Amino acid sequence: MLPNSDILSGLSLTEVGSQNFYLVTGGLGFSNRTYDGSVGGFFKYTTDSRRGGLSSSTIGFLFSSYIEY
Repeated sequence: MLPNSDILSGLSLTEVGSQNFYLVTGGLGFSNRTYDGSVGGFFKYTTDSRRGGLSSSTIGFLFSSYIEY
């Protein structure tokens, strides 16, 4: 694998009124002397406890990087 890499993860639960938001993230962070970056993904699930409320799911991709000179 990459010599300077870390596993990234996170979990968030937010409640706003009758809505709940669940967010799970995971990925891989890596770096060397001039480059730093991360790749990963996330899953978001939203529920609404009101009568007739809707639930939804979202899956996405995360990417971040920078180069120093």
